[in-house]
Amino acid sequence: LRATGLGASLDALWPPHDWVLRLVELGGLSAREAYGEWNMGNGMLAVVPAGHGEELVRVLAAHGRNARVAGRIVALGGITIDAHAWDLGTIRFAADDEDGDA
Repeated sequence: LRATGLGASLDALWPPHDWVLRLVELGGLSAREAYGEWNMGNGMLAVVPAGHGEELVRVLAAHGRNARVAGRIVALGGITIDAHAWDLGTIRFAADDEDGDA
């Protein structure tokens, strides 16, 4: 995304496994560090044209793969992750952040 100037708003990622949350706690890591290093269990994201996400989810399900629409591409560069559901708050990786994958 960095090369395009676009960003992503991810508000429906898979929940982190309990053991990952425990490692974050034991290691004293911030949510930003954990998402930046481990992706918190969200191994792969595919970018598809607007309106085609649910279609891809159906195709993958037909082939035995679990998938979901995790968010959307936005005009503002960088990546914003809404992790409030796991009490991790909002995590932001700026477009020029060398530590993130924006």
